[in-house]
Amino acid sequence: VAGLDQVHLAVVGAHLRGQPLNGQLLDQGAELVARTQTSSRYRLYRLQGGPPLRPGLERVAGCGKPIEVEVWAITTQGLGRVLAAVAPPLGIGSVELADGTWVKGFICETHGLGDATDITAHGGWRHYLASLAERYPILTIEDGMAEADWDGWSILTRRLGQKVQLVGDDLFVTN
Repeated sequence: VAGLDQVHLAVVGAHLRGQPLNGQLLDQGAELVARTQTSSRYRLYRLQGGPPLRPGLERVAGCGKPIEVEVWAITTQGLGRVLAAVAPPLGIGSVELADGTWVKGFICETHGLGDATDITAHGGWRHYLASLAERYPILTIEDGMAEADWDGWSILTRRLGQKVQLVGDDLFVTN
């Protein structure tokens, strides 16, 4: 359980371990406490714009699915610093996890979903990114995950290792 000056924050995309914005959490001393899913009341969208590519999480009354998330413990001051760097239409709201608990988490304002692509069927951001290589003629992915993101590398290797050259110079060469 998060301490008095800490909150649990569910992240779903660019703030996941190994993704481009994860350093914002680490810079604030956040610690990964769980890998889990949302309740089945959510849809996930690939938002327009970037870089980095970003997803948007929307709570829906029906037709939702569980979406893969990571839960991080972060101080309220650190959360404020992370939130200051979050661009619209993303924001922080309450997210229901698969076990029925509620935490703070990244959500998307409805106006940002108009030209977004529904990627709910993938069940999570990492699975969506891996699917891109299955649909497009991608030959090589360089530094697809952070060097310490063993779970992310495992997902990429299982999904793409036989079809795409995975290059991680920090992981495969210098370590």
